[in-house]
Amino acid sequence: SALEFFGRAQESSEGRSTEAWLNSAVCHQMLGQRAEAVDCVLRALVLAPDLEHAQDLLTELRQSA
Repeated sequence: SALEFFGRAQESSEGRSTEAWLNSAVCHQMLGQRAEAVDCVLRALVLAPDLEHAQDLLTELRQSA
């Protein structure tokens, strides 16, 4: 599934793929797995602190708590 694909992308990039973390966050969000989504988006933001889409997603996840 999509989460497996993005997991493999994270492994192949040694956890340095901002896109894989962000896409994983979106998948978790769609599955209703808020805590996992927040963790993934925070990892994306560590790699790219100015990534606006990740900041927006984090705000959305925090507001839905």
